[in-house]
Amino acid sequence: MLAAATATYLFSPTHPSIDEFISEIDWPVIFFLISLFTIVVILEEQLIFQEVALRITKKFNTNTRKFFWAICLTSTLSAAFIEDLSVAIIFIPMIISTSEKMKINPTPILLGTTICINLASTLTPFGSAENLLIANKFS
Repeated sequence: MLAAATATYLFSPTHPSIDEFISEIDWPVIFFLISLFTIVVILEEQLIFQEVALRITKKFNTNTRKFFWAICLTSTLSAAFIEDLSVAIIFIPMIISTSEKMKINPTPILLGTTICINLASTLTPFGSAENLLIANKFS
């Protein structure tokens, strides 16, 4: 992200001053994403995702179809009300851990989850970071 910002600054046709460039950064969104990644790292270190994966594995055991639909429904509802990147960051490690415990291929479940998250994130202004930026400009 820093490399993209630096390249944008260096190759900008208008060559704004560094103060103008920094003032255009939407700091609340940046800090929100940093705090989100920090929370996910803490949850991973505390083995929360593994615990959730174990409970899901016990509930669905070998029924991968029910597991798929439960994950898709939960991720869709979550992405409509929580920022889509947050939902992806939370669900992907959980899906991978659960799939390993169930001894199934996680690819179809990850693909279904990705589609559900993307569709649901367009439903509300706070469903994605882009929607947040647009909503902030109109408020």
